Amino acid sequence: HELSNKGVNFMPNSKVIELKGDRFVEEIVMDNGKMIKFPKFEGVKQTGIVVFAIGMKPEISILDGTGIKAERDGILINEKMESNIEDVYAVGDCAQFYSGIDGKVLSGKLATNAVPMAKILGFNLLGQNRIYKGFYNGGATKVGQYFVGGTGFSERVAIQRGFDVICGYSEVTTKFPIMPTMKHKWMKLIVDKKTHKILGAQILSGEPVVARIDLITYAIQKKSTVEDLTELSYASQPHQSFYPAANLIVLAAEDVLKKINKES
Repeated sequence: HELSNKGVNFMPNSKVIELKGDRFVEEIVMDNGKMIKFPKFEGVKQTGIVVFAIGMKPEISILDGTGIKAERDGILINEKMESNIEDVYAVGDCAQFYSGIDGKVLSGKLATNAVPMAKILGFNLLGQNRIYKGFYNGGATKVGQYFVGGTGFSERVAIQRGFDVICGYSEVTTKFPIMPTMKHKWMKLIVDKKTHKILGAQILSGEPVVARIDLITYAIQKKSTVEDLTELSYASQPHQSFYPAANLIVLAAEDVLKKINKES
């Protein structure tokens, strides 16, 4: 509803299979049979525009013939940002790296990855011996009145990468429910059913979510389990949190444990 209220026609679980038109696109055909038609106005040839946002690929053709190894997602580097050629380094969007969760190649074209990569390289050039442990892809944005954030793997990505997952859900308010300015907050927690390790999370809220996304990212970095999250010690205050009896993260973790215990 938030996207619709902003004039965005959101069509989940569908894809474009055909663009129809003479000199300009007039109709977009979806795989579910639905069509998006651009309105026609007398004397106007083009009334709409089609933009495909299908990911990012680094422009590294300048490296052709240099011997520097690269693959589809960028220059190949090790955990110290070193390429296969001595004294040649790469960080950020032009580099290919792997997930800190499963060690497999993962795209991570985010400033929150590029900055620590650059720091690792800078510190090492100054004589230190630091390593970069991989992408976790924590990020956040705002859509209308809602703040949205995610980290690690989504449920679908985790399954695609070979995990057997179990998910927990929670809902609280951003302040004590009796407070007139309180807003709702929801969380989804993704857990590896075999090891109980945290794989990812998403949060939707009427207030900023970055702090909690960062906390979950750190939990993933430290290989924390869902049992660890149930032991989280947290603060509570009427203007800043839900009641002391419950916490967004702990509730989601407890929901996962309840499902695990039910299956065993």
